[in-house]
Amino acid sequence: MSSMCDHGIMRNFDHGRRSRWFRGLAVALGFSLLTQTARSAEPTPIWHEPGVDYYQDVNPRQPLVVHVVRIDRSQKDLEFHTTLGGGNQIGTSVLSEQVKFIRPELGKPVAAINGDYFYMARPFAGDPMNLQVLRGGELVSAPGEDRAFFYLDAQGLPHITNAVDNFHVTWPNGKTVTFGLNETPATVGQAVLYTAAAGPNTRLEGVELVLGRNNEEPWLPLRVGHSLTGKVLRINQKGFSPLTADTMVLSLDPKTVSRFPPLTVGMLLKVATTTVPDLSGASLAIGGGPTLVRDGKRHEVHSFTGFQFRHPRSAMGWNDKYFYFVQADGRQPRYSMGMSLIELSDYFLSLKCDQAINLDGGGSCTTWISGKIVNSPSQRGMERPSANALVLVRKPK
Repeated sequence: MSSMCDHGIMRNFDHGRRSRWFRGLAVALGFSLLTQTARSAEPTPIWHEPGVDYYQDVNPRQPLVVHVVRIDRSQKDLEFHTTLGGGNQIGTSVLSEQVKFIRPELGKPVAAINGDYFYMARPFAGDPMNLQVLRGGELVSAPGEDRAFFYLDAQGLPHITNAVDNFHVTWPNGKTVTFGLNETPATVGQAVLYTAAAGPNTRLEGVELVLGRNNEEPWLPLRVGHSLTGKVLRINQKGFSPLTADTMVLSLDPKTVSRFPPLTVGMLLKVATTTVPDLSGASLAIGGGPTLVRDGKRHEVHSFTGFQFRHPRSAMGWNDKYFYFVQADGRQPRYSMGMSLIELSDYFLSLKCDQAINLDGGGSCTTWISGKIVNSPSQRGMERPSANALVLVRKPK
């Protein structure tokens, strides 16, 4: 599980001695002052396209190398996309491969940064830990209760929040059953709904109901905050049901099927993807956490494991003029040590960001600019496969 190996890698650090902790905090405060001072001068871009600048912020005394992509929010031909590590399904791949998954008719990838934490257990290695919505609104992963995510609402405005899902199926007799989405069942007996984003089939044993469109009613793609009515086309007692673009599959644990109403071909099931808060209309989302900056102030991150230690970090934030991708190289003593979450929060404040969110860190940290990886990943400079990415795309004219 990526989060455990990137935020919780404490084996090589002394977390019992207060003196080292306070020294680390003092360095963090000192770094904050340095970054605030450094922002007095406009950075010189290493690379530039209309509306996009890439530059490096180097502090040789730490040492530290930070990669920054600044995106002009007024540039209307630029938009964000999220990718899946398996191309059109859940999986893992390196960032330089994921940018190739952007279809040419959507535009040209300009810049990208790695995305959410993810699970590595088979058969759904690469399952994002948090909410993911592909550009246009297709829901592929449910929110995680304890993790923040970035999303664009129906008007295209950016937000950071947490959410609790109430994904459920309503049977013809009114009985409701909660379900997971595109994942291994989290608990014994949990129902799981699968879409084509899960892969070629459900990959698990179970009693499975293959759902198709009911007459002319609204149907796929699945969207957050919506309700759909599906007709049971087939009942598969052996699991591993094929997944297609125009069907969904509701998988039930054979040991708990007796709890449900009788299963019959042709029955209608209502599928709801409601959340608190309501995310209806979200056009894009990608997970991360914790929140670093909220409403122009450093967000409290002390309770998040590993906040006081320096690691490679990836994050994104914004103010009313710019979006920023920020990625700090780390675990390379003579080149760059990385950042603590406090330092990363203060860095976004030095950029005058109103909001900022942490993304997956450690070996996953990667920045891609116009055809190449520009940072030095911590695993001997080699990219590590990850579950998804946030990609800046220039739309075709």
